[in-house]
Amino acid sequence: MQSEVPFESQLPPLSVVGGIPAYIKQFPHMALIGFGDTTADEEDWRCGGSLISERWILTAAHCQQSSGNLMARWVRLGVSERVGTLFNESRVDRSKDYQIVEHIIHPDYKPPSLYNDIALFRLENDVEFSEAVRPICLNSYPYIRH
Repeated sequence: MQSEVPFESQLPPLSVVGGIPAYIKQFPHMALIGFGDTTADEEDWRCGGSLISERWILTAAHCQQSSGNLMARWVRLGVSERVGTLFNESRVDRSKDYQIVEHIIHPDYKPPSLYNDIALFRLENDVEFSEAVRPICLNSYPYIRH
């Protein structure tokens, strides 16, 4: 029997196929990536990534630029779903936005190919860690061949 997951938003999902609701603080490493001049427009948050340290986001290289040729400019941390952060004022208070100041794209990434589709975005300021915001755990064990 599958347990129910609390789900605060009654709004329809945005481009998610086969997804399930996430608990608040379940994925504290998740980042929304925004493309607008400001952080206010809900339609400007079109990509995701993972916080890997105080100033770095790991994402896909294709997230550097939107389909409208806008460059990724913002990262929003401390949220569990895109819709809830933008329509529910109580959730906006728990999130924080950071400006992206550097894009490092894999040198062999050549769109539209998905090979080497990886990038790092450096943030202008250090991220404030909390229960809702912390880096993803990365494997630190060396690869062992059998």
